[in-house]
Amino acid sequence: RRKDSQVRNRGIIGDNMPNLGMISHVLKRTVGDRIYYIGTLSSDVAKDVTFVPVVEDSDTYLQQILKDGYQRPGKKTRMNQFKKYLKEYSNRLIPPVILSARGKWKFSAQSNSSIGEIEIEGRAAIVDGQHRVGGIVSHFQDTNEPISFDFICFDNLSLKEEINEFKTINGKQVGVPKALQEYLGEDPNADLAWELNEHDDSPFFKRITRTTMGPDHLFALHSVAKNINRTFQH
Repeated sequence: RRKDSQVRNRGIIGDNMPNLGMISHVLKRTVGDRIYYIGTLSSDVAKDVTFVPVVEDSDTYLQQILKDGYQRPGKKTRMNQFKKYLKEYSNRLIPPVILSARGKWKFSAQSNSSIGEIEIEGRAAIVDGQHRVGGIVSHFQDTNEPISFDFICFDNLSLKEEINEFKTINGKQVGVPKALQEYLGEDPNADLAWELNEHDDSPFFKRITRTTMGPDHLFALHSVAKNINRTFQH
């Protein structure tokens, strides 16, 4: 392990054990009556200091705990997709993962400021981002090259509060529509499909959507692009 890692791991792995590691350069924030931390973890220790509370066990790259679990099990296929992204893009941007320390990450401030360090006395629950963390961990296992990623960690939520945070984050997410993904890509068939929508002499004029289907739309962009490809693939 690198000596200059953001986490100085001491080689102890456990759910509630002292001196699991230290995280430096952490920002402490408060909203309402809740305390949370913003900091950076390194991929070489990410598996040691986190776990996923799941309802069912699965084959994954992360630590899983069934007791009081509430998340669906992770999928290696999705983790590997993120690992592929990490390997292919050097200018990658990793969205912060959301953690819950359950009172086991002890913050100490430096000079009465909001900046300090955290002593890890137990693993934090991954509330959001298990597939990102799984991909990050697998990337390190493959390459032995640590990479840093950001986290937001709640200090001491109750289990009910933690589950509510999980439901709020994951229950309200809306994925990017396939039509918009196709439009933003580099497929020339998508460009042709959108031209069919934009020319007023086209039978598909204003009938193709890049986002959601409206009352005047007949087709989604990705469907038209797919059939243009089928028509001219010879």
